[in-house]
Amino acid sequence: MRYMVLRYSISWATAQHKGYITLMANDDKGKPTLRFGLDPGTSEEFICLVDILRNEKPVFWDDNSETLETGFEPAGEGER
Repeated sequence: MRYMVLRYSISWATAQHKGYITLMANDDKGKPTLRFGLDPGTSEEFICLVDILRNEKPVFWDDNSETLETGFEPAGEGER
């Protein structure tokens, strides 16, 4: 199922050199908030996921394919 990400928290375990991301999401039927924990394998992957969460809107989590996705944006839309 695909869920819209409402909020997130991030943490970095310095001893293990590993990042953790918790997503708080809701489905389109208004069900209660669900939590998904992501355990990125590398610091580069962690940075990419955090960048998506910070800079894109809307963001979705698909638990079937275990992917973090953005919504569609118009072509040619740049930063202002």
